[in-house]
Amino acid sequence: MARKLTRRERVIVVATIVLAIIFAVRQFGLGAAVGGLAVDTEELTAERAKYEERLALVRREPEVDEEFRELEKNYRIDEQADKEFTAQLEAALLKFGPMTERVIDPPRYELLTQDSEEYGIAIRRLRARAMKQEDVGKLLIFFDEQLIQVHEMKLSSALDDASIRIDATVSQMVKLSPEVLRKLKASMRRSRATTSNEL
Repeated sequence: MARKLTRRERVIVVATIVLAIIFAVRQFGLGAAVGGLAVDTEELTAERAKYEERLALVRREPEVDEEFRELEKNYRIDEQADKEFTAQLEAALLKFGPMTERVIDPPRYELLTQDSEEYGIAIRRLRARAMKQEDVGKLLIFFDEQLIQVHEMKLSSALDDASIRIDATVSQMVKLSPEVLRKLKASMRRSRATTSNEL
């Protein structure tokens, strides 16, 4: 027959059980929960920073639109300017030298941003042969003055030939025609669909 516990013994037993429960929760449950909470807090902070960045960009949109309007006034970033881009390149190659063996590939277009509704980049590859080094320098100055970005340029020459071969990829910001814009957006949708299907 079990004897009855005294009041003091009951307090000791209850205190021991409570301490054992607290120890077990802290050791196994609470520690993992606190660690998980710290990771979640870090992820939340990172996502909040991304959100704030994107929000700042959206708030800047009217200012960027105004900057584009100013650029259009000064540099004619419109559909007609896109059509004149190849003519400008051809004229420059004729003017400086003149350069021979001129080849300018048809344009390849990209959107300026994924959300772009009007503006894009017309990218062209050109190849030519210059007779003097100064002509190459004049061509580069021309690119700079016309806001033509040089993505890649290779210059080569042979030991027995004084001419310089130019192989360059250049681009200029343009206002895209509705047809080109429609094709680019359709291509982006197909690309996204393919990517999501692969995942």
